[in-house]
Amino acid sequence: MCVLNSKRIRGSLFALEDVFSECFDYCHYLIPNSTTEELMSNLTQKLKSFNLNDYCLLFISELDIKENNDYGKVIRSIRESLQVVTHTNIIICSPTYIAGAPMYNFKVDMFNNLLYQSIQKYKYAYFYDSNHNLSHEMLSYTTGKINSYGIRCIYK
Repeated sequence: MCVLNSKRIRGSLFALEDVFSECFDYCHYLIPNSTTEELMSNLTQKLKSFNLNDYCLLFISELDIKENNDYGKVIRSIRESLQVVTHTNIIICSPTYIAGAPMYNFKVDMFNNLLYQSIQKYKYAYFYDSNHNLSHEMLSYTTGKINSYGIRCIYK
């Protein structure tokens, strides 16, 4: 299993080990404050030893929501990068909400809907809605962002 992430969440590596260590060998690529496109750079090289029994979790970067209003371009870039990877299972984890940020959360919903439609149409990955089972205790009281308990629930 390969995990590609741009968020530095305290305890996320421990959660990854706790949830997946008995089932999978795993690698974790963490590139803080990067876009999803930067996360996917050299993806074929990162996944070269993977096969259809393996998985790659790709967490969409917050920067794609915050700093880019052309979601079609972002999703097209993701699709073009992932369509060449046919030898493993890609699971795209949607961006998570931030408590107390209604405009950002609206953008997340809009992005997630467009991404889901693209995945359904072109079949290049699986879609996982990271917000589906989140509750308030899974978000930090100070920043409003997902905490280690929340990331553990996403991994499960």
